[in-house]
Amino acid sequence: NQNQNQNQNQNQNPNPLPVLASACPGWVCYAEKQSPGVLPHISNVKSPQQVMGTIVKRRVAAALGLDPAAVFHVAVMPCYDKKLEASRGDFRGEPEGVGDGGEGPPDVDCVLTTGEVAELLAGAFGIAVKERDGYSTEAAGAREGAAALARVPPAPLDGWLASFGTGRRPSPSSSGAGAPGDDAEMDMDVDVDAAVDADASVAASGADANDEWVWGCDSKEGGGGSGGYLEHVFRYAAAKLFGIEVRGALEYKIPRARNLDLREVTLEGPDGTTLLRFAQAYSFRNIQNMVRKIKPTAHDIHLGTSRDGCGYDYVEIMACPSGCLNGGGQLPPPPPPEEIAGIGGARPRAMTAKELVDELETKYRWGDGTVEPRPPDASPEVAEAYRDWVRGAVGSERARALFHTRYHDRGAEAAAAAGGAVAAAAQLKLTSDW
Repeated sequence: NQNQNQNQNQNQNPNPLPVLASACPGWVCYAEKQSPGVLPHISNVKSPQQVMGTIVKRRVAAALGLDPAAVFHVAVMPCYDKKLEASRGDFRGEPEGVGDGGEGPPDVDCVLTTGEVAELLAGAFGIAVKERDGYSTEAAGAREGAAALARVPPAPLDGWLASFGTGRRPSPSSSGAGAPGDDAEMDMDVDVDAAVDADASVAASGADANDEWVWGCDSKEGGGGSGGYLEHVFRYAAAKLFGIEVRGALEYKIPRARNLDLREVTLEGPDGTTLLRFAQAYSFRNIQNMVRKIKPTAHDIHLGTSRDGCGYDYVEIMACPSGCLNGGGQLPPPPPPEEIAGIGGARPRAMTAKELVDELETKYRWGDGTVEPRPPDASPEVAEAYRDWVRGAVGSERARALFHTRYHDRGAEAAAAAGGAVAAAAQLKLTSDW
Protein backbone atom coordinates (compact mmCIF):
# COMPACT_ATOMS: atom_id res chain seq x y z
CA ASN A 1 0.00 0.00 0.00
CA GLN A 2 2.84 2.41 0.73
CA ASN A 3 4.38 1.47 -2.65
CA GLN A 4 1.16 2.17 -4.53
CA ASN A 5 0.75 5.49 -2.71
CA GLN A 6 4.25 6.62 -3.70
CA ASN A 7 3.70 5.51 -7.29
CA GLN A 8 0.50 7.57 -7.44
CA ASN A 9 2.25 10.62 -5.99
CA GLN A 10 5.09 10.35 -8.46
CA ASN A 11 2.63 10.25 -11.33
CA GLN A 12 0.91 13.40 -10.04
CA ASN A 13 3.98 15.36 -8.91
CA PRO A 14 7.13 16.36 -10.81
CA ASN A 15 9.21 13.69 -9.08
CA PRO A 16 11.53 11.58 -11.23
CA LEU A 17 10.23 8.52 -13.02
CA PRO A 18 10.60 5.62 -13.11
CA VAL A 19 9.96 4.57 -9.53
CA LEU A 20 12.46 1.82 -8.71
CA ALA A 21 11.58 -0.91 -6.21
CA SER A 22 13.48 -0.83 -2.91
CA ALA A 23 13.06 -4.39 -1.59
CA CYS A 24 16.46 -5.72 -2.75
CA PRO A 25 19.33 -4.67 -0.44
CA GLY A 26 21.97 -5.72 -2.97
CA TRP A 27 20.49 -3.31 -5.49
CA VAL A 28 20.16 -0.50 -2.92
CA CYS A 29 23.79 -0.95 -1.84
CA TYR A 30 24.93 -0.85 -5.47
CA ALA A 31 22.94 2.34 -6.11
CA GLU A 32 24.30 4.09 -3.02
CA LYS A 33 27.93 3.24 -3.81
CA GLN A 34 28.11 3.13 -7.59
CA SER A 35 25.20 5.18 -8.93
CA PRO A 36 23.97 7.66 -6.29
CA GLY A 37 22.42 9.74 -9.08
CA VAL A 38 19.51 7.28 -9.25
CA LEU A 39 18.70 7.42 -5.51
CA PRO A 40 15.82 9.91 -6.00
CA HIS A 41 14.12 7.29 -8.19
CA ILE A 42 14.21 4.53 -5.55
CA SER A 43 11.01 4.05 -3.58
CA ASN A 44 11.62 5.12 0.01
CA VAL A 45 9.26 2.44 1.32
CA LYS A 46 11.02 -0.05 3.57
CA SER A 47 11.51 -3.61 2.42
CA PRO A 48 9.09 -6.25 3.79
CA GLN A 49 11.79 -7.48 6.16
CA GLN A 50 12.17 -4.04 7.72
CA VAL A 51 8.43 -3.31 7.74
CA MET A 52 7.96 -6.50 9.73
CA GLY A 53 10.84 -5.46 11.97
CA THR A 54 9.04 -2.20 12.70
CA ILE A 55 5.83 -4.09 13.50
CA VAL A 56 7.52 -6.69 15.72
CA LYS A 57 9.67 -4.26 17.73
CA ARG A 58 6.98 -1.62 18.17
CA ARG A 59 3.49 -3.01 17.79
CA VAL A 60 4.05 -6.60 18.95
CA ALA A 61 6.42 -5.68 21.77
CA ALA A 62 3.93 -3.11 23.08
CA ALA A 63 1.07 -5.62 22.87
CA LEU A 64 3.11 -8.09 24.91
CA GLY A 65 4.08 -5.43 27.43
CA LEU A 66 7.78 -5.82 26.59
CA ASP A 67 10.59 -3.40 25.93
CA PRO A 68 11.64 -3.68 22.26
CA ALA A 69 15.14 -4.63 23.39
CA ALA A 70 13.67 -7.69 25.12
CA VAL A 71 12.28 -9.05 21.83
CA PHE A 72 14.77 -10.95 19.67
CA HIS A 73 13.50 -10.80 16.09
CA VAL A 74 14.84 -13.36 13.60
CA ALA A 75 14.01 -13.11 9.89
CA VAL A 76 14.42 -16.01 7.46
CA MET A 77 15.36 -14.74 4.01
CA PRO A 78 16.58 -16.10 0.66
CA CYS A 79 19.45 -13.64 0.48
CA TYR A 80 22.71 -12.95 2.38
CA ASP A 81 22.43 -9.21 1.64
CA LYS A 82 19.44 -9.10 3.98
CA LYS A 83 21.95 -9.44 6.83
CA LEU A 84 23.61 -6.19 5.71
CA GLU A 85 20.22 -4.52 5.39
CA ALA A 86 19.28 -5.42 8.95
CA SER A 87 22.53 -3.87 10.23
CA ARG A 88 21.90 -0.45 8.64
CA GLY A 89 21.83 2.37 11.18
CA ASP A 90 18.59 3.63 9.62
CA PHE A 91 16.81 0.56 10.96
CA ARG A 92 17.35 1.11 14.66
CA GLY A 93 14.27 2.41 16.40
CA GLU A 94 14.25 5.73 18.20
CA PRO A 95 13.54 5.70 21.95
CA GLU A 96 9.97 6.95 21.53
CA GLY A 97 9.24 4.10 19.16
CA VAL A 98 8.43 6.08 15.99
CA GLY A 99 10.91 6.80 13.23
CA ASP A 100 14.33 5.30 12.59
CA GLY A 101 17.98 6.11 12.84
CA GLY A 102 18.06 6.39 16.61
CA GLU A 103 19.99 4.58 19.31
CA GLY A 104 17.35 1.95 19.99
CA PRO A 105 17.61 -1.80 19.32
CA PRO A 106 17.73 -3.00 15.72
CA ASP A 107 14.36 -3.78 14.18
CA VAL A 108 15.75 -7.12 12.99
CA ASP A 109 18.26 -8.74 15.35
CA CYS A 110 19.31 -11.69 13.22
CA VAL A 111 18.84 -12.82 9.62
CA LEU A 112 19.16 -16.47 8.62
CA THR A 113 19.06 -17.64 5.05
CA THR A 114 16.84 -20.56 4.13
CA GLY A 115 20.00 -22.61 3.53
CA GLU A 116 21.30 -21.78 7.00
CA VAL A 117 18.00 -22.79 8.59
CA ALA A 118 18.17 -26.12 6.76
CA GLU A 119 21.74 -26.64 7.99
CA LEU A 120 20.61 -25.94 11.57
CA LEU A 121 17.83 -28.49 11.14
CA ALA A 122 20.33 -31.09 9.97
CA GLY A 123 22.32 -30.49 13.14
CA ALA A 124 19.18 -30.56 15.30
CA PHE A 125 18.20 -33.92 13.83
CA GLY A 126 21.72 -35.25 14.39
CA ILE A 127 22.40 -35.84 10.70
CA ALA A 128 26.10 -36.24 9.88
CA VAL A 129 26.94 -34.90 6.44
CA LYS A 130 30.01 -35.59 4.34
CA GLU A 131 31.19 -33.66 1.33
CA ARG A 132 30.12 -35.19 -1.95
CA ASP A 133 31.40 -34.81 -5.48
CA GLY A 134 30.79 -31.22 -6.55
CA TYR A 135 28.52 -30.67 -3.59
CA SER A 136 29.82 -28.84 -0.51
CA THR A 137 29.24 -29.99 3.04
CA GLU A 138 27.07 -26.92 3.66
CA ALA A 139 24.89 -27.56 0.63
CA ALA A 140 24.56 -31.25 1.41
CA GLY A 141 23.69 -30.46 5.02
CA ALA A 142 21.05 -27.96 3.92
CA ARG A 143 19.35 -30.49 1.68
CA GLU A 144 19.49 -33.18 4.39
CA GLY A 145 17.96 -30.75 6.89
CA ALA A 146 15.19 -29.81 4.46
CA ALA A 147 14.44 -33.48 3.83
CA ALA A 148 14.27 -34.12 7.57
CA LEU A 149 11.87 -31.20 8.04
CA ALA A 150 9.61 -32.63 5.33
CA ARG A 151 9.21 -35.79 7.44
CA VAL A 152 8.01 -33.84 10.49
CA PRO A 153 4.21 -33.88 11.00
CA PRO A 154 2.63 -30.55 9.96
CA ALA A 155 1.51 -28.09 12.61
CA PRO A 156 -1.05 -25.25 12.40
CA LEU A 157 0.19 -21.77 11.57
CA ASP A 158 0.52 -19.12 14.24
CA GLY A 159 -2.44 -16.92 13.43
CA TRP A 160 -1.38 -13.66 15.05
CA LEU A 161 0.92 -12.38 12.31
CA ALA A 162 0.51 -15.09 9.66
CA SER A 163 -1.67 -14.08 6.72
CA PHE A 164 -3.90 -17.10 6.34
CA GLY A 165 -7.58 -17.93 6.18
CA THR A 166 -9.75 -20.79 7.40
CA GLY A 167 -13.17 -22.14 6.54
CA ARG A 168 -14.72 -22.18 3.08
CA ARG A 169 -12.46 -21.22 0.20
CA PRO A 170 -13.26 -17.77 -1.26
CA SER A 171 -14.45 -17.43 -4.81
CA PRO A 172 -12.16 -15.59 -7.27
CA SER A 173 -14.27 -12.46 -7.01
CA SER A 174 -14.35 -12.43 -3.21
CA SER A 175 -10.63 -13.15 -2.89
CA GLY A 176 -9.76 -9.81 -4.39
CA ALA A 177 -7.80 -11.28 -7.29
CA GLY A 178 -8.57 -8.32 -9.49
CA ALA A 179 -7.53 -4.71 -9.22
CA PRO A 180 -8.85 -2.67 -6.30
CA GLY A 181 -11.63 -0.25 -6.97
CA ASP A 182 -11.88 3.44 -6.19
CA ASP A 183 -12.28 2.74 -2.49
CA ALA A 184 -9.17 0.57 -2.32
CA GLU A 185 -6.91 3.13 -0.70
CA MET A 186 -6.37 2.25 2.93
CA ASP A 187 -7.88 4.94 5.11
CA MET A 188 -9.59 5.36 8.41
CA ASP A 189 -13.05 4.62 7.00
CA VAL A 190 -12.42 0.92 6.31
CA ASP A 191 -15.07 -1.15 8.06
CA VAL A 192 -12.68 -3.50 9.81
CA ASP A 193 -15.30 -5.04 12.09
CA ALA A 194 -17.51 -5.93 9.11
CA ALA A 195 -14.56 -7.51 7.32
CA VAL A 196 -13.63 -9.57 10.37
CA ASP A 197 -17.27 -10.64 10.89
CA ALA A 198 -17.46 -11.68 7.23
CA ASP A 199 -14.34 -13.80 7.63
CA ALA A 200 -15.82 -15.41 10.74
CA SER A 201 -19.09 -16.23 8.98
CA VAL A 202 -17.21 -17.81 6.10
CA ALA A 203 -15.15 -19.85 8.53
CA ALA A 204 -18.31 -21.09 10.24
CA SER A 205 -20.11 -22.14 7.06
CA GLY A 206 -19.75 -24.95 4.54
CA ALA A 207 -18.80 -28.60 4.79
CA ASP A 208 -15.12 -27.69 4.41
CA ALA A 209 -15.05 -25.42 7.44
CA ASN A 210 -11.66 -26.81 8.50
CA ASP A 211 -9.93 -25.82 5.27
CA GLU A 212 -6.88 -23.60 5.67
CA TRP A 213 -4.96 -21.52 3.17
CA VAL A 214 -2.34 -18.79 2.94
CA TRP A 215 -3.12 -15.46 1.32
CA GLY A 216 -0.73 -14.84 -1.55
CA CYS A 217 -0.10 -12.27 -4.28
CA ASP A 218 -2.76 -10.59 -6.42
CA SER A 219 -2.72 -13.38 -9.00
CA LYS A 220 -1.60 -17.00 -9.23
CA GLU A 221 -0.29 -16.52 -12.74
CA GLY A 222 3.13 -15.51 -13.96
CA GLY A 223 4.33 -12.60 -11.82
CA GLY A 224 7.66 -14.04 -10.73
CA GLY A 225 8.71 -15.02 -7.23
CA SER A 226 10.00 -11.78 -5.74
CA GLY A 227 6.96 -10.51 -3.85
CA GLY A 228 4.58 -9.33 -6.56
CA TYR A 229 5.48 -5.62 -6.33
CA LEU A 230 5.07 -4.89 -10.04
CA GLU A 231 1.80 -6.81 -10.24
CA HIS A 232 0.10 -4.99 -7.41
CA VAL A 233 1.34 -1.49 -8.21
CA PHE A 234 0.42 -1.99 -11.88
CA ARG A 235 -3.16 -3.02 -11.07
CA TYR A 236 -3.54 -0.27 -8.50
CA ALA A 237 -2.15 2.45 -10.79
CA ALA A 238 -4.38 1.31 -13.66
CA ALA A 239 -7.47 1.53 -11.45
CA LYS A 240 -6.58 4.69 -9.56
CA LEU A 241 -5.12 6.76 -12.38
CA PHE A 242 -7.13 5.59 -15.37
CA GLY A 243 -10.18 3.79 -13.96
CA ILE A 244 -9.19 0.55 -15.68
CA GLU A 245 -9.56 -2.78 -13.85
CA VAL A 246 -6.87 -5.28 -14.71
CA ARG A 247 -7.95 -8.85 -13.98
CA GLY A 248 -6.26 -12.14 -14.61
CA ALA A 249 -2.63 -12.71 -15.55
CA LEU A 250 -0.57 -9.79 -16.83
CA GLU A 251 0.75 -10.17 -20.36
CA TYR A 252 4.51 -9.85 -20.07
CA LYS A 253 6.74 -9.29 -23.07
CA ILE A 254 10.44 -10.07 -23.33
CA PRO A 255 12.15 -7.25 -25.27
CA ARG A 256 15.27 -9.32 -25.92
CA ALA A 257 14.87 -13.00 -26.67
CA ARG A 258 18.00 -14.12 -24.86
CA ASN A 259 17.40 -11.97 -21.77
CA LEU A 260 14.65 -13.65 -19.77
CA ASP A 261 15.43 -11.52 -16.71
CA LEU A 262 14.02 -8.39 -18.37
CA ARG A 263 10.26 -8.40 -18.83
CA GLU A 264 7.85 -5.57 -19.41
CA VAL A 265 4.10 -5.04 -19.32
CA THR A 266 2.07 -2.13 -20.65
CA LEU A 267 -1.39 -0.71 -20.14
CA GLU A 268 -3.02 0.62 -23.27
CA GLY A 269 -5.94 3.02 -23.52
CA PRO A 270 -8.98 2.58 -25.78
CA ASP A 271 -7.20 4.46 -28.57
CA GLY A 272 -4.10 2.26 -28.33
CA THR A 273 -1.89 4.80 -26.56
CA THR A 274 0.42 3.45 -23.86
CA LEU A 275 -0.77 4.63 -20.45
CA LEU A 276 1.63 2.68 -18.22
CA ARG A 277 4.86 0.84 -18.92
CA PHE A 278 6.33 -1.30 -16.13
CA ALA A 279 9.28 -3.68 -16.11
CA GLN A 280 10.96 -6.41 -14.09
CA ALA A 281 14.75 -6.13 -14.25
CA TYR A 282 16.61 -8.95 -12.53
CA SER A 283 20.41 -9.53 -12.36
CA PHE A 284 23.17 -6.94 -12.33
CA ARG A 285 23.49 -6.94 -16.09
CA ASN A 286 19.98 -5.52 -16.39
CA ILE A 287 20.47 -3.25 -13.37
CA GLN A 288 23.54 -1.67 -14.96
CA ASN A 289 21.74 -1.17 -18.28
CA MET A 290 18.76 0.40 -16.49
CA VAL A 291 20.96 2.71 -14.44
CA ARG A 292 22.83 3.89 -17.54
CA LYS A 293 19.55 5.00 -19.07
CA ILE A 294 18.28 6.72 -15.92
CA LYS A 295 21.14 8.39 -14.10
CA PRO A 296 21.66 12.10 -14.84
CA THR A 297 24.62 13.21 -16.93
CA ALA A 298 26.80 16.21 -16.08
CA HIS A 299 24.78 18.18 -18.66
CA ASP A 300 21.52 17.23 -16.90
CA ILE A 301 22.92 18.32 -13.55
CA HIS A 302 24.09 21.65 -15.00
CA LEU A 303 20.60 22.33 -16.41
CA GLY A 304 18.85 21.06 -13.28
CA THR A 305 16.87 18.49 -15.26
CA SER A 306 16.47 14.73 -15.08
CA ARG A 307 16.31 12.15 -17.81
CA ASP A 308 14.09 9.13 -18.40
CA GLY A 309 15.86 7.18 -21.08
CA CYS A 310 14.34 3.85 -20.10
CA GLY A 311 10.74 4.94 -20.71
CA TYR A 312 9.29 3.00 -17.77
CA ASP A 313 7.02 4.25 -15.00
CA TYR A 314 7.95 1.57 -12.46
CA VAL A 315 10.71 -1.05 -12.37
CA GLU A 316 10.82 -4.04 -10.02
CA ILE A 317 14.58 -4.49 -9.57
CA MET A 318 16.26 -7.51 -8.01
CA ALA A 319 19.99 -8.25 -8.03
CA CYS A 320 19.70 -12.04 -8.36
CA PRO A 321 19.01 -13.64 -11.76
CA SER A 322 15.43 -14.99 -11.73
CA GLY A 323 14.71 -12.91 -8.62
CA CYS A 324 14.44 -13.80 -4.94
CA LEU A 325 13.56 -17.46 -5.44
CA ASN A 326 17.08 -17.80 -6.82
CA GLY A 327 18.65 -15.83 -3.98
CA GLY A 328 22.19 -16.60 -2.90
CA GLY A 329 21.00 -18.00 0.43
CA GLN A 330 18.59 -20.50 -1.06
CA LEU A 331 19.18 -24.23 -1.23
CA PRO A 332 20.95 -25.22 -4.46
CA PRO A 333 19.38 -27.70 -6.88
CA PRO A 334 19.57 -31.31 -5.62
CA PRO A 335 22.48 -33.41 -6.88
CA PRO A 336 22.02 -36.40 -9.21
CA PRO A 337 20.06 -39.32 -7.70
CA GLU A 338 23.10 -41.43 -6.91
CA GLU A 339 24.35 -38.67 -4.60
CA ILE A 340 21.20 -38.68 -2.48
CA ALA A 341 20.37 -42.36 -2.52
CA GLY A 342 17.58 -43.26 -0.12
CA ILE A 343 16.25 -39.70 0.26
CA GLY A 344 13.13 -38.80 -1.71
CA GLY A 345 12.24 -40.06 -5.16
CA ALA A 346 14.97 -40.67 -7.69
CA ARG A 347 15.33 -38.21 -10.57
CA PRO A 348 16.46 -39.30 -14.04
CA ARG A 349 19.09 -36.52 -13.95
CA ALA A 350 20.20 -33.61 -11.80
CA MET A 351 17.74 -30.72 -11.63
CA THR A 352 18.95 -27.49 -13.21
CA ALA A 353 18.81 -24.13 -11.44
CA LYS A 354 16.13 -22.96 -13.91
CA GLU A 355 13.98 -26.03 -13.22
CA LEU A 356 14.32 -25.49 -9.48
CA VAL A 357 13.25 -21.83 -9.78
CA ASP A 358 10.24 -22.84 -11.91
CA GLU A 359 9.23 -25.43 -9.33
CA LEU A 360 9.64 -22.94 -6.49
CA GLU A 361 7.54 -20.34 -8.33
CA THR A 362 4.73 -22.87 -8.70
CA LYS A 363 4.93 -23.60 -4.97
CA TYR A 364 5.05 -19.87 -4.20
CA ARG A 365 1.99 -19.10 -6.30
CA TRP A 366 -0.07 -22.25 -5.75
CA GLY A 367 1.38 -24.07 -2.74
CA ASP A 368 -0.17 -27.41 -3.72
CA GLY A 369 -3.55 -25.71 -3.59
CA THR A 370 -2.91 -23.96 -0.27
CA VAL A 371 -2.44 -20.40 -1.61
CA GLU A 372 -5.25 -18.00 -2.51
CA PRO A 373 -4.72 -14.61 -4.19
CA ARG A 374 -5.60 -11.38 -2.40
CA PRO A 375 -4.29 -7.83 -2.81
CA PRO A 376 -2.86 -6.43 0.43
CA ASP A 377 -5.35 -3.58 0.60
CA ALA A 378 -8.14 -6.16 0.90
CA SER A 379 -6.68 -7.44 4.17
CA PRO A 380 -8.71 -6.66 7.31
CA GLU A 381 -5.52 -7.13 9.37
CA VAL A 382 -3.80 -4.34 7.44
CA ALA A 383 -6.84 -2.09 7.81
CA GLU A 384 -6.95 -2.80 11.54
CA ALA A 385 -3.24 -1.96 11.90
CA TYR A 386 -3.71 1.39 10.17
CA ARG A 387 -6.80 2.20 12.22
CA ASP A 388 -5.62 1.14 15.69
CA TRP A 389 -1.84 1.45 15.53
CA VAL A 390 -0.79 3.81 12.74
CA ARG A 391 -3.87 5.95 13.36
CA GLY A 392 -3.56 7.55 9.97
CA ALA A 393 -3.92 6.84 6.27
CA VAL A 394 -1.33 5.43 3.91
CA GLY A 395 1.24 8.15 3.32
CA SER A 396 0.32 10.05 6.50
CA GLU A 397 3.08 11.56 8.62
CA ARG A 398 3.03 8.69 11.11
CA ALA A 399 2.86 6.05 8.38
CA ARG A 400 5.88 7.61 6.69
CA ALA A 401 7.78 7.66 9.98
CA LEU A 402 7.07 3.97 10.50
CA PHE A 403 7.29 2.48 7.02
CA HIS A 404 9.58 4.73 4.98
CA THR A 405 13.35 5.09 5.03
CA ARG A 406 16.14 7.10 3.40
CA TYR A 407 19.20 6.40 1.27
CA HIS A 408 22.71 7.78 1.37
CA ASP A 409 25.21 8.83 -1.26
CA ARG A 410 28.13 6.54 -0.44
CA GLY A 411 30.02 7.21 -3.68
CA ALA A 412 32.92 9.03 -2.00
CA GLU A 413 33.10 6.36 0.70
CA ALA A 414 33.25 3.59 -1.92
CA ALA A 415 35.88 5.47 -3.95
CA ALA A 416 38.04 5.98 -0.86
CA ALA A 417 37.76 2.30 0.01
CA ALA A 418 38.69 1.35 -3.54
CA GLY A 419 41.61 3.78 -3.51
CA GLY A 420 42.82 2.36 -0.22
CA ALA A 421 42.67 -1.16 -1.64
CA VAL A 422 44.65 -0.08 -4.72
CA ALA A 423 47.25 1.65 -2.55
CA ALA A 424 47.54 -1.42 -0.32
CA ALA A 425 47.98 -3.65 -3.34
CA ALA A 426 50.64 -1.33 -4.74
CA GLN A 427 52.46 -1.29 -1.40
CA LEU A 428 52.30 -5.09 -1.25
CA LYS A 429 53.76 -5.33 -4.75
CA LEU A 430 56.50 -2.82 -3.86
CA THR A 431 57.40 -4.80 -0.74
CA SER A 432 57.36 -8.03 -2.72
CA ASP A 433 59.58 -6.60 -5.44
CA TRP A 434 62.00 -5.25 -2.85
